[in-house]
Amino acid sequence: FLFFLGTINSINLMDGLDGLVSGFSIIALILLGFLGLYKTDYLITILTLALLGSLLAFVKFNSYPAKLFMGDTGSLVLGYFLVFIVVEVLRKYNNSNLDLAFPVLFLGLPILDTLKVMWLRVFNGKSPFLPDKRHLHHIILKNKVRHKTTVFLIHIFSLTFMVNAIVFLKYHNPFSIIAFIFLAVLLFFAEK
Repeated sequence: FLFFLGTINSINLMDGLDGLVSGFSIIALILLGFLGLYKTDYLITILTLALLGSLLAFVKFNSYPAKLFMGDTGSLVLGYFLVFIVVEVLRKYNNSNLDLAFPVLFLGLPILDTLKVMWLRVFNGKSPFLPDKRHLHHIILKNKVRHKTTVFLIHIFSLTFMVNAIVFLKYHNPFSIIAFIFLAVLLFFAEK
C-alpha cells in the first residue's frame, strides 16, 4: 500500500515541467507494452495501448510551451496506472510472486527524486510536504539549461533506469542493483 501510494505521489511530484510526466509515461508505457506483448498478456497490452493513444494525443499540446496541462488529477491517475502495469508485468515474469525490486528499479527516477527532496526538507527542519525547488528538473533548469533540453535529459535518465530494470527482470543480474545504486548516487548529488 505504501509503495503504491508513494510511487503514485512521486509521479505527481515529477509534473513540474511541460511534457515531463507525459513523456516519461510514454517511454514507460512503450517498454511495458513490449514486455506485456512478449508474455502475451492482453490486459497489459490493451492498457498500455489505450494510455499511449491518449498520451500521444495529449503530449502535442502539453509540450513546451504547453497549451494544456495535466494537473494533479491527470498525473495521479497516470501514476496509478503506471504502478499497476509495472506490478502486473512483474507478476507475469515472476510467477505471481510479488517482489518490489523491479517496480522500484523501473520507476526509480521519480521515487528517488521524491525521497531525496523529502529527506532534504526534513534535514533542514522543514515539513517534507512543503514545496521547494530541489527536484531534479529545478536543479537542471537552475543551471541555465533550456526547458526542452531539461525534459530530454530527464527522459534519457529515466530510460536508463527503465532499461536497467528490464535487465534485472529478465536475468536477475546483480549488476543491475549496482547500476541502480550508481544512478541513485548521481541523482542524490545532482546539485553538485
